[in-house]
Amino acid sequence: MKRRTGFTLIELLVVIAIIAILAAILFPVFARAREQARKTSCLSNMKQIMLAAIMYAGDYDEAYPDSQITTNELDGPGCTHTPTPYQGALHIQCWGIRLYYPGTGLTTKQLAGYPLRLNPYIKSPQLFRCPSDNLVDRWISGNERGSYYFRHAHDAYVASGFGAVRMSVVMRPAQLALFVEEMWHHGGADPYAWNGTNTGSKASNAAFYDGHAKYMSVPFVTPLGVANYDLNWFFQGHHWHFPSDPFDI
Repeated sequence: MKRRTGFTLIELLVVIAIIAILAAILFPVFARAREQARKTSCLSNMKQIMLAAIMYAGDYDEAYPDSQITTNELDGPGCTHTPTPYQGALHIQCWGIRLYYPGTGLTTKQLAGYPLRLNPYIKSPQLFRCPSDNLVDRWISGNERGSYYFRHAHDAYVASGFGAVRMSVVMRPAQLALFVEEMWHHGGADPYAWNGTNTGSKASNAAFYDGHAKYMSVPFVTPLGVANYDLNWFFQGHHWHFPSDPFDI
């Protein structure tokens, strides 16, 4: 009786089929685990940035930084040095999400806006970018922007003539976010927007004035019944919640 020394074709096909089935099951699991790790890293980055803003305030008479550009720095195209109360999308392009100044004429990259102010407390500009952020931004070059948007309402408060936003001014620090990943949820063909027919919830990392950060669902309509078109004007049902603010609800 001959001893069999190999596999039959059917046995090989069965093994290959089993491997294919396992791969189909496990690869998506690994991909989700990898993306979850990136999200966790992004959330950790945001918390460190928020804590840096709190340390900054501790060094500057409890005044938080803003994202304006100082007069001896370079502006982006169409931008002014200081945000004004009602800039809309221009705030995203010029101040809110800018990490570096435009590269034209610069031999090395120069930090801009709030990253420039907070970098002494962080020591690593890479923290201003999320590992899973691979979106193409229609407002600003991917080489010049960060991943975490600075609250528009914060800058608008300063630009309205109320002075720096101080720790004592923020009425609900645990409910108001200074940094968010998703910022522009008004209908439009851009990476950050709901379209006109998709009015369901989205999720975003957010870092709050009290120092905590979390991944949370964001409804299309706030509890106040207002379209949540810009997370930095309406967030978690609240508008600004700064005293003496004429737009406070």
